[in-house]
Amino acid sequence: MTAPAPPAGTPYRSRVRAEARDGFGRLLLAEWTKLRTVPRWMLTLLASVLLTVLVALLSAAGTDSTGSGGQAAPPRLSAVFDLGHYTYRPLAGDGSIVARVASQDGGGAWAKAGLMIRGSARHGTPYAALVVTPGHGVRLQTGYESGGQGGGTAAPPRWLKLTRTGATVTGYDSPDGRAWHRVGSVRLDGLPERALAGMVVAAPDQVQVQRQFGGESVSGSPGATRATFDHVSVSPAAPDASWRDRGAPGGPASDPDADGRTEAGGTFTLKGTGDIGPDEFADDITRTTLTGVLIGQA
Repeated sequence: MTAPAPPAGTPYRSRVRAEARDGFGRLLLAEWTKLRTVPRWMLTLLASVLLTVLVALLSAAGTDSTGSGGQAAPPRLSAVFDLGHYTYRPLAGDGSIVARVASQDGGGAWAKAGLMIRGSARHGTPYAALVVTPGHGVRLQTGYESGGQGGGTAAPPRWLKLTRTGATVTGYDSPDGRAWHRVGSVRLDGLPERALAGMVVAAPDQVQVQRQFGGESVSGSPGATRATFDHVSVSPAAPDASWRDRGAPGGPASDPDADGRTEAGGTFTLKGTGDIGPDEFADDITRTTLTGVLIGQA
């Protein structure tokens, strides 16, 4: 027996959508009830949320930096650069080094050419560097951090002076070598009585990074810069001290295009490859940790 046909003119109404809504609501309620009634699942969910928040907080604390120029934290040598080229002489006790950066070429906006006082030539030694950059003016940098004190638009030729008084190093710059402007001061705890003072050049790598969750692609080429210095003086001058080099395996460069130093008539030309400061493209610890958390819940 067949059902009677609906009267003419009566619209057809389907009950599928209403039943679908009721079915989804019952399904959602059932899943929530299941989650609440299985303690292990609820604890796992809460632990995952807490771990994710904790990793984010630790990451924020670990990447925070300031420009105060105070005592720097010990560098994580696996995540910093201490490269470039450094030509130096000994500095016994309090004193200063003065030089004019006559010219600078190559390396990009953050290429560095200037003066440095440090405890030794060993990798990772605390230092203070007063440098002129093509795109960010004169900077006083220490502690392997980014940026440092200073700024402006000053460019070579530029006079620079670093003075040491105890553990405090102060940087000055000048357009003419007579009227000096104080850039800033930093404290280098543990700076030995006999330190090193000299000229430095450095340049960051030209890097392109494509980073996505769970993967990373880094490509680039080494950065290099060249600078010319004149009117160089270290006071007090150590008797019979000669200029030495850190950064050129063979010492002073015989090839003008090689990393190292050439000197003629009191004018120094330094070329260096690599940077001084943090490795901005080290492994993303936060991403790695979060990936592990999610994989552990899969």
